[in-house]
Amino acid sequence: MISGATTLTVIVAVNSFCFVAVNICLSKPNSVFVILSLISPTEFIKISDGILNTVDDLEKYKGHLFNWYSILDKQPMYPRYVSSVDSGNFFMALEFCYEELSPNSKRICDKILGECDFDFLVDKNKNLLYTGFNTMTNTRDGGRYDILASESLLTYIFCIGHGKIDVKCA
Repeated sequence: MISGATTLTVIVAVNSFCFVAVNICLSKPNSVFVILSLISPTEFIKISDGILNTVDDLEKYKGHLFNWYSILDKQPMYPRYVSSVDSGNFFMALEFCYEELSPNSKRICDKILGECDFDFLVDKNKNLLYTGFNTMTNTRDGGRYDILASESLLTYIFCIGHGKIDVKCA
């Protein structure tokens, strides 16, 4: 089971639940947005520690969280999919709240941010990010994100700012 943060995550992020057979899943960006929505600094540190400790334990692909996990056993759900925009939003949310985290959570953030690899999500011919990658079929989506697309802008800012993709993609 997921750590003590599960109950809060379940209550706050109701709009992002889906039911598949008997598994319940939560999309990754909402985990961090739960952290950002907290008001009390004490609550923020307690909840962010719980969430980030759980995130640290989750299976990842090239440093990226999968889009969906079962909250019952923390296993990735099918299809095992990595979304470039969801990853970018997740990493930017970590950046946004970084200074307010506990030392342990900062260590986890540094590890997560250091391990993420966007190279497999870049179309090097068009210098654009693919919309995502299905790890089950080892295929990229046919679509790509233009830097001007509102939902992808944060991903491009993060990737270029951290040297994860070539500046030519801008």
